Amino acid sequence: MQPEKTIKKILDTLNHQNGKCQIVARSLADHIEFARLWDEPVTESSDIPFFDIYLIKEGTIYVGAVMEFDKGIYAYLSASYRKKGIMSSALKKVILPHLLQRQPVIRAFIGRSMNERQYTIAKKLAISSGFNMLLEDHTGCRLMMDVTSLKERVFITGINKPLSEERKLFLKNRIGFATDLLSIVQTELEFSCGISAYSEELNDLIRLLEIQVDKLNDA
Repeated sequence: MQPEKTIKKILDTLNHQNGKCQIVARSLADHIEFARLWDEPVTESSDIPFFDIYLIKEGTIYVGAVMEFDKGIYAYLSASYRKKGIMSSALKKVILPHLLQRQPVIRAFIGRSMNERQYTIAKKLAISSGFNMLLEDHTGCRLMMDVTSLKERVFITGINKPLSEERKLFLKNRIGFATDLLSIVQTELEFSCGISAYSEELNDLIRLLEIQVDKLNDA
């Protein structure tokens, strides 16, 4: 998996709103979101893995992102928005502090597959953001940071926003759909295998979900 191509594809999908993925996002600051994405819409028969990503917007357009890959986090910003301090500011003020709230250590790898100038710029950005160099060789450099690397401890809570009545109705329908599916599973288990502790547990879960529909009005 090539991080740059992967993130470019994600940004393109989000900007075109073509329905090829499902996203739930929380605003952390102006123009910065923490989002959870599913590669495609979740349906009755799907088992779609999700991943978390930090998104950077300019106006209504997604222009950059920070995402975790096997070797560590990777930051990408569209070419026309570079050299403006956008990524540097987002990393230092919001993304890295928030990421360190979720995990104690952040690792990054900058490969030399990019040209030497891009490599130098990326390495400089990482170090200025608080990363410490662990190793540098012909393949690239490995870096890490923990909470002690931050110049200032900032707790990023994010921005709450009320759900519209239309959105509440949509979410109620999703809970109802999940309840119906679970009811079918519970019924087949009971009718085929008889009443059991497990089938009763599913019954309790169905009743709990039904209660949650009404609770959504107060969300």
